[in-house]
Amino acid sequence: MTSAIGLGIITAGHRHGWPVAAGGSQSITNALSALLAQFGGRIETGIHVTSFTQLPKADVTLFDLSPTQVADILRDHLPTSVARGLSRFRYGPGAFKVDFAIEDGVPWTNPDAGRAGTVHLGGTFTEVASTERAVHAGRMPERPFVLVGQQYLADPGRSDGNIHPLWTYAHVPHGFTGDATQALIDQIERFAPASVTGSWRPPCVLPPI
Repeated sequence: MTSAIGLGIITAGHRHGWPVAAGGSQSITNALSALLAQFGGRIETGIHVTSFTQLPKADVTLFDLSPTQVADILRDHLPTSVARGLSRFRYGPGAFKVDFAIEDGVPWTNPDAGRAGTVHLGGTFTEVASTERAVHAGRMPERPFVLVGQQYLADPGRSDGNIHPLWTYAHVPHGFTGDATQALIDQIERFAPASVTGSWRPPCVLPPI
């Protein structure tokens, strides 16, 4: 199901451009929750579900969880082979996210990057392949693959004057517990020299996911 989201974004991107939610991604959550309420649904938070017996009876139950979490909750409600397969699920790389507030935008050496809502930074094909291979092998690369989100270009309401929000994240090994902030910044500065000095505000660093 998650691949369907990517397919939808790619399709829209080829026809109209990469879609950006006005007001930020929270507006998508607000719209979905409003639609759910319209059809009589209710959202409950702050509840820790550890067993399938805690859930109300329903024709269909959807889990927005990882495979191992689903296996833990369903326990005896799954065929042994299915439970074993979920428990052995091999996770892919994580994402180390850093949010910035930047003055006047990123001074990219390639002007086209300054017009893109999302910029992928990896260098040459060989560099990207080597970096991703290291991450999948559990090693943190010196120059990680980095994504930079400049959605304010399509949604100016996210900015405060000449201060613009910039979200970034780097691919890191699964279970990574280190700090990839500097490696992430260094990778950005390869393609936007000296952009940190005088341009960036203190970053907000989020734990890897």
